[in-house]
Amino acid sequence: MKILFLNGSLRRGGSTDGVVDFARQYLEKNYPEVQVETIYLCEKEIQICDSDYYCDTGICGIQDDVRGIVNIMKKADAIVYALPVHAFGANSLMQIFLERAGVGYLRFERPLEGKLASVIVTGRRYSHELVWSQIALNIMLNKMILVGSGFPAVVKSDGKERGRTILDQEGKGAVIETCDKIASFLKFNAEVPLNMVKTNRKNS
Repeated sequence: MKILFLNGSLRRGGSTDGVVDFARQYLEKNYPEVQVETIYLCEKEIQICDSDYYCDTGICGIQDDVRGIVNIMKKADAIVYALPVHAFGANSLMQIFLERAGVGYLRFERPLEGKLASVIVTGRRYSHELVWSQIALNIMLNKMILVGSGFPAVVKSDGKERGRTILDQEGKGAVIETCDKIASFLKFNAEVPLNMVKTNRKNS
């Protein structure tokens, strides 16, 4: 059972890193049977979609790291999208990745269908829930199964934190509950992988 964290922060060592590290450590301590991996998008080459429609052939014409990231996503049982709020919206790096992956690799066969997915949003004060909802809609677009904690897993800062420090205890609680839900679903469905639950398109 594998959980993949997609860390969309533009840099290492900040609050998004801190929240992802916290979630990873919690999962590794409480669910040793679950394998956890993190991809740091800021360490990858991700070019902007050029809308050349070459991907209509089934192959994206841009040669960068997106294809490799998507292949790792396909092998995961659950994907957690972690990103900060920038300019009242999803930060640019995660947005570019979602566009590239979605247009170039995910819209043809919906290969992520049936996988568990969740969202963690970090930032100072504003728009956390809007960004959470945006990524949740992208999860639905890819026909994944959205897992939540009752409240969106948003971790807010008052500006006093530095680096990986997390002071938002309520936010940490939502992250913990989200991790528990994902791990519990994976354990429950170990015998029947969720990614085998496909839409019968012939009858739809």
